[in-house]
Amino acid sequence: MLVSLKEPDIQSSAPIALNGDILLARPFEGRCDALCAALLKTRGVTSVRVQTLRGHSNTYRIVPDSTPGKRSTVIGHGLLEERRYDASDPLAPQRALEAEWNLMMSEGKALLQSDDAPEPGFTIAIEDGPAVPDAKPRSGRVDWSLEPSAPHRKALTITDAGEQVLLRQSILSIFAPAAPLLIGASGGIENFRFGWARRRLG
Repeated sequence: MLVSLKEPDIQSSAPIALNGDILLARPFEGRCDALCAALLKTRGVTSVRVQTLRGHSNTYRIVPDSTPGKRSTVIGHGLLEERRYDASDPLAPQRALEAEWNLMMSEGKALLQSDDAPEPGFTIAIEDGPAVPDAKPRSGRVDWSLEPSAPHRKALTITDAGEQVLLRQSILSIFAPAAPLLIGASGGIENFRFGWARRRLG
């Protein structure tokens, strides 16, 4: 079943030079996060429009602080703690990016948010949900059903203005009862439950 739903992965033979207006389509977060900020910091990129599955979208630009318009902030980018830099810190790369972003914002730049929708030169589509439309969802949490979950798809696709696929990577998976059957547990104090343990396939 998973094989029939799998689209072939496409790997670009050369680095993809993103530029101009970028559409970032994804299922959940509609605000500007670390990925949005990284795109805005990419040389040649003029705007990033973040669009959710429900069609809600916002367009973000880095502009001079004197530019009129609605200001926004980036999720996950905050001031660094006042402590000694530690190169072995697993968050060191993120902290360095945060510092660079904060420095830029302090030097007369601002993150402008608007509702216009420029024609994208590139589209980055992120999928994370049922691979079959209208499929009844079933997560990896334990229950007493012997049925596998509906196929779940995670994918990243980059297309250009002509809708040519430049890169596509995807993972299809299901959760099925473990073999041999094992009793598992999930939940917390308020929703603890027993059921057949499940394992991820794919």
